[in-house]
Amino acid sequence: ARTHPVGMASILDALIPRGEGHLPGRKTIGTGALFTPPQMTRAAYLRAARANGRAGGLAVAITVLAGWALSLYASLFSRAVADGPLALRLMAVASTTWFHTALFITGHEAMHGLVSPGYPRINHAIGWFCTRAFAHLDYKTLLHAHWAHHRCPAQAGKDPDFHNGTHRGVIPWFATFMLGYMRVSQLAWMGASCALLAALTSPVRVLVGWVLPLLASSVQLFFFGTYLPHRDPDLASGKPYADRHRARSEYGWSSQFHLLSCLNFGLHHEHHTMPYIPWWRLHTVRFDKVGAPPEVASQ
Repeated sequence: ARTHPVGMASILDALIPRGEGHLPGRKTIGTGALFTPPQMTRAAYLRAARANGRAGGLAVAITVLAGWALSLYASLFSRAVADGPLALRLMAVASTTWFHTALFITGHEAMHGLVSPGYPRINHAIGWFCTRAFAHLDYKTLLHAHWAHHRCPAQAGKDPDFHNGTHRGVIPWFATFMLGYMRVSQLAWMGASCALLAALTSPVRVLVGWVLPLLASSVQLFFFGTYLPHRDPDLASGKPYADRHRARSEYGWSSQFHLLSCLNFGLHHEHHTMPYIPWWRLHTVRFDKVGAPPEVASQ
């Protein structure tokens, strides 16, 4: 059966005039095959993904989930943290934000088949949980949208994550990007989750310990994982796209900053060139350190 990934299209059509909304690419996201980057066949991709081993991705995912659960519990239910000194509360917000980001990126890894290569049911079950736990997002919609993004990166009308040519700036692009993935059911679940957590703790704790880190994480993911690597050349000080993947990497940043900023999403050219490399290995294939593969170096 054909999926309908737009979700809030009718509402968004009322909010944003037709032709100006950040929606065109979303209409085609369910029409392409999964695990099919433009530079390799599906079979070759899956072989490369399995070459990472079956234990590493799962171990990293479990570690991230444990860290996310502990940070969220401390922010919401620990009096020593939630009602502690301001410095400790700020540290808790920063920690929870980072683990929220790591939670979504674990879902992203599942979309690439890298959480549990060779065991797709386990892989996608973890991906489903991560995207639901992040913000009640629909995993199937994200899965198809993400592979549409890899097939046609930074191409208006084809890449569901790219702007439409009008909302190119960071703030309008972010706003239409977020609106494009919102659904009425998701907002209802988010509201119910807020109400439940507020009843168990307090509205202030929910706002500071969950809502604020979630919003900060969403900005972090968009800015470092979409806007910086894929923005138009004229918005990147004239820096052109490296090749057909239309993605950039930030080679002026240290490996430590890449990890803290967005779990290596700043190495985005590497990610699009070798989408079978998990985030926790991207720093080992930095093109500025080890050189680009022959097919990239020749372009």
